[in-house]
Amino acid sequence: MKKVAIVGLGWLGMPLAMSLSARGWQVTGSKTTQDGVEAARMSALTAICFAWSLS
Repeated sequence: MKKVAIVGLGWLGMPLAMSLSARGWQVTGSKTTQDGVEAARMSALTAICFAWSLS
């Protein structure tokens, strides 16, 4: 099984993740909030909460 990580499951990352997942890839993605992580997991994706600040 091919694996990929996508930083940012937003307007571009989420459709990409869903497309790859449907084609048999194991996808792990990141969101900046726990609510976003839960939403991604509801779509059968592995997701982690990842946020950083430059300040």
